[in-house]
Amino acid sequence: MKTKILLILSILLISNVLSAQNATKIIDSFIANVKSSAIKTDFTLVVKEKNAKEGHTVKGNFTMKSNKFIMNMNEMTVYFNGKTQWAYTPQTEEVTITEPTTEELAETNPMAILYAYRESSDIKFAANNSNSANYVIELSPKNKKSDLQKITVVIDKKTGNLLSIKQLEKNGNSVTVNLTNYQSKVAIADNAFTFDVKKYKNLMINDLR
Repeated sequence: MKTKILLILSILLISNVLSAQNATKIIDSFIANVKSSAIKTDFTLVVKEKNAKEGHTVKGNFTMKSNKFIMNMNEMTVYFNGKTQWAYTPQTEEVTITEPTTEELAETNPMAILYAYRESSDIKFAANNSNSANYVIELSPKNKKSDLQKITVVIDKKTGNLLSIKQLEKNGNSVTVNLTNYQSKVAIADNAFTFDVKKYKNLMINDLR
């Protein structure tokens, strides 16, 4: 009986390890693809507080290459070149310049959080992951002091494209991004991710670096 119990425990342990390895491999493959070539996609972002019936929804599109991105929304365009971020508002001809932290980047572009939490999280398939068309993967920060409770990522099994990403904070607030019209291997120069202030004559600059 003891031998059978040990055998069952060993099988469960090996299964959990293989599950973590496979889930990590899928995340790594997606990150590698984005690092090697740019992607472009439309998005719907929903920010929801714990007790709110409905969340605040923002729609737009963004182009991302490695840790650089351009995000277009109705009222604002955000540029990030890997270090500096420019948030440009055309209605007021104003741009705010910052050097955002990982947490601040996640508020602007939740996809960026995959880079930051890849090494510092436990990665595994979600309990509701099934043999359907998509992988459902969870990243749980190892640092118990983190405000972030869990990141849930959904990736298309056939294409390897990211379909959605959800950040759940310990306070119950969440940020969900759903992606559509996903394009991979988009041609774009690195300098396109830097906002050129010289092109705007009447620009008001708020430099908060």
